[in-house]
Amino acid sequence: MKRSYWIAAIILLAVAGYALFYWGSGYWMTNYGVTLKPSQEITAKKVPYFLQNDTLWGSQKIGRSPYLMGASGCLVADVAAVINVLGEKVTPLSINRRFTEKNVFNDQGEIIWGKIATVFPDITYELRDYVSSGTIESDLAAGHLPMVKVNYHKLGKAHWVVIVGATENDFLVMDPLYQKKEYLPLSTHGKVFAYRKLLRRVDGA
Repeated sequence: MKRSYWIAAIILLAVAGYALFYWGSGYWMTNYGVTLKPSQEITAKKVPYFLQNDTLWGSQKIGRSPYLMGASGCLVADVAAVINVLGEKVTPLSINRRFTEKNVFNDQGEIIWGKIATVFPDITYELRDYVSSGTIESDLAAGHLPMVKVNYHKLGKAHWVVIVGATENDFLVMDPLYQKKEYLPLSTHGKVFAYRKLLRRVDGA
């Protein structure tokens, strides 16, 4: 009987240790960021290169918030690019309008991820508190395009980019503020502080 108690105690300690590690890792990434480096070259996926400050939508407010697409619409541009790859023909302008109509944005213009299905029923999402380089490589190998939050050029405000591939030494990103519309090394912006992914429900979510 005592042995079963010891086994149960060991299992509980292991579970608690894992939970503490995961929570700590998530806290670390959110507050201090993680550096991601690939272990191999991965061919970059072709995605629509939407600039958040495009004249067609840059002056539009995000949802019902006071924030403009041109200044704060990086994630909307990223989402539009990824949804195109998932087979829906959209632009940041149409995404902004449709998300606004369905109240997918909160009052601060942030995306309420659980409401995306009200606009795109076949598309779901994945949020993770912590990711590693292996997470990103697995996503790319499966054809997914993870979106990550960085500090713009390491020192600027929070900014979202789409990871599309990798060289031998660095992941490649689509940056909706890069006017040349060329993929940039992730290290241009430094560490990663948050992660989001969109995928078709049939892909496993």
